[in-house]
Amino acid sequence: MRARAWGRGAGRRLWRRVGRRGVSLLFVGALGLLISASLAFAPPYVQAQPGYQVLVDILPVQVWVTAWTAAGVLSLVQAFAKSDRLAYALTSGLMIAYGIAHVVGVFTGANPRGWVAASIWAAFGGWIALIATWPEAGDGDHS
Repeated sequence: MRARAWGRGAGRRLWRRVGRRGVSLLFVGALGLLISASLAFAPPYVQAQPGYQVLVDILPVQVWVTAWTAAGVLSLVQAFAKSDRLAYALTSGLMIAYGIAHVVGVFTGANPRGWVAASIWAAFGGWIALIATWPEAGDGDHS
């Protein structure tokens, strides 16, 4: 019972420390690292997919891996910082760029169904950009 109470207290302290904006960055940071790993360690059958090919035709895979890693790490770090502008700018910009890269595949004919990924990434990037404009409830520490 005591461990349970400690767990709730720790969760509350963490929530107070990071707030809603920080929790969003924790999610986006984890997502960025997962995307980075999925690109870095893509098996051959994934590398042969049109979506992957379009990305590596635009930029070398190591550039995408580095960008997603940087966005992920920065988001995880700034989730606990008073200022989180850079993390929000980088992650939303990268997601929108990822969406644009998939649109390129549609227009070049390299990935006719790239519009699906493009729509998802552009919408998600826009959503993150929108969250970036919201003040943290109560304290205004994050901006």
